[in-house]
Amino acid sequence: MQAAEDLQLYSLLLPLDTAVEAEKIATALQDDLGLHRSEALPRALYGGGVLANRESYGKLEKLAATIESLGATSSIVHSAELENLPRPRRTTGLDFNDGELIARGPGGNEMPLPRSTLAGIRATALLPENPAAEEEDTAASPLHSSTLEPPRESHQEEECQRRLRVLVERLNDPGLKDLAFQLRLYSTNPLAVLKIDKDEFDYSCLKVNKSDNSLENYLRLLEKLLGWLPGSGHHVQVEDFLEDPDPRAILLSGDNEVACSDRSFLWHLQNAAGVESSEKTQDPSTEASS
Repeated sequence: MQAAEDLQLYSLLLPLDTAVEAEKIATALQDDLGLHRSEALPRALYGGGVLANRESYGKLEKLAATIESLGATSSIVHSAELENLPRPRRTTGLDFNDGELIARGPGGNEMPLPRSTLAGIRATALLPENPAAEEEDTAASPLHSSTLEPPRESHQEEECQRRLRVLVERLNDPGLKDLAFQLRLYSTNPLAVLKIDKDEFDYSCLKVNKSDNSLENYLRLLEKLLGWLPGSGHHVQVEDFLEDPDPRAILLSGDNEVACSDRSFLWHLQNAAGVESSEKTQDPSTEASS
């Protein structure tokens, strides 16, 4: 009975890299789903691609029409489809071999991924679950540009140091303290997502480019993966972040939003030849009569 009930619940997904103003999406969530502004805006900003979950088809059909009027597409899918997708694989090391990426987990287990199946990469910055109180002294270990290595001669090294300086300066914003940086790497065969945490990763794959600064290593790893991925993969978000390292551009509010992002990304990869919402999932009444 529970499985049958779950099939009557739907989710609305935005395509990868949808560019619609969060304010407009929030207004649509208010008008079509009846959300309060205090809930609608964070969902529009941090929804991770899943704009609505476990709702009736009728509500989401109306929302999909509004999204279309804003110049974007969406897909309505059974919520159970998202819940059955693979969970992230915690990854603490990578080995770059000819035509293959070896992902290593905390226990030393390995997962080989053919280079041709790597389909996307995303950078994320997570807000702390328990932010420091305003009166707490957090100046004991601030991020300063003085902690950076001296600029090196090559253009590539100078560019890397520029990115790091910009990012460090922006992280001194009180509203961006204690962010947790992660990255996700997605594969189509097998369908999988690798979860890499900045402070839990062994950066030995960077070889001579590895430094003592984990934030610098994080940026260098993004750059290395970007150059190693097939050209057809989804990597615009990381390209934009490396060009202009703004934490707010990759910000998610917590693990729930990251999970939504993973599920949306995997669903779209799995349904790469998919269609828009009205074609992907029929109205239940239509399904019953067909």
